[in-house]
Amino acid sequence: EYEELSPLLDPREALSPGAPLLHPQVMEYKGLPGKLPAPSNALVQLSWKKGDVEDGFRRADLIVENTFQTQVVHQAYIEPHSCVVKANESGGAEIWACSKVPFALRDQMATAFGIAAEKFLVHPCNIGGDFGGKGDFMDVPVAYLLSLKSRRPVKMVMDYGDEFIAGNPRHASIVKVKSGVSRDGRILAHHMDFVFDSGAYGAFKPIGYLFGAHEAAGPYRMESVLIEEKIVYTNKVPCGHMRAPGDPQGVFANESQMDLIAKELRMDPARFRRLNLMQDGDESPVGRKISHIKARETLDRLLKESKYYSRKKPNIGRGLALIQWLALGGECSVFIRIDDAGRDCFRNAGYGKCSGGHRRRREPRHENLWECLL
Repeated sequence: EYEELSPLLDPREALSPGAPLLHPQVMEYKGLPGKLPAPSNALVQLSWKKGDVEDGFRRADLIVENTFQTQVVHQAYIEPHSCVVKANESGGAEIWACSKVPFALRDQMATAFGIAAEKFLVHPCNIGGDFGGKGDFMDVPVAYLLSLKSRRPVKMVMDYGDEFIAGNPRHASIVKVKSGVSRDGRILAHHMDFVFDSGAYGAFKPIGYLFGAHEAAGPYRMESVLIEEKIVYTNKVPCGHMRAPGDPQGVFANESQMDLIAKELRMDPARFRRLNLMQDGDESPVGRKISHIKARETLDRLLKESKYYSRKKPNIGRGLALIQWLALGGECSVFIRIDDAGRDCFRNAGYGKCSGGHRRRREPRHENLWECLL
């Protein structure tokens, strides 16, 4: 029997002191990106800081505060999640799944069921669209348990009804932004406070948090910055990754804030942004030194090519937003074998996600392979 309880549907309510804990054992969970100070519905509590934000606000001639909200967004890939699982007597299984991370899928299964990873053999399949949503394993454990019980292969294909009630869409968010600027438009202090609605669970985030939030302050010179991120349990659809996790929500809030500051200063939005853009050797809002950046040149070209200052037709709006994204690095290995006929076989663990990856791997190989062998 179940006791009917009132659901927590608002992350702000879930953060209130009297809110019931949806996961009382959260302190014991593996995979949290940081240690929690106490049991909380906020499974992620992170911050990034540069300079003295309070001093910056004290020195500011103008302080602008706003709150922005974004909604849940499904990745809308054409092919929904699907898999085939054939369990065996050892407890392992063969898995066919449209996953972009076959090795991570194997490790996730091993961790979830306490079985050696070597007992799971994953056969990667073509992916009918990803957009960040094919890096979890929501359907595979269900098919695995059914196969284990029935001793037969099990095929599972989620339809879009399933996707919308049990998928891993982009998080809804509430973003508070407070900015302090000088009379001439220089940004002296900037505070972004993110509250992301995780839904019922948090395991659909491969690294545990949304790393885009700490880049969302944009390509601007800011003397002092504080960015805070909370991801909160609610009784809703669990959320996961979608392109640039956490960044679109933050960029929407941050660039809207830039427009509103420019309006308060009675300054052209493009001129205000250009005044504050980073240049070579500047520190990013979170203190990362960028040796080579062409932000001003990019903005100038954008304004020119778009004819930004040309006369607009009646009832036509015109907006401007800038975004930065620093790609994460990593290592990759390839194996090349050449047979007696001169044909080569190229093997690589990276998988194509409808972005032309297979073709890009082939083209440079034919051009440069023989040079490498000489």
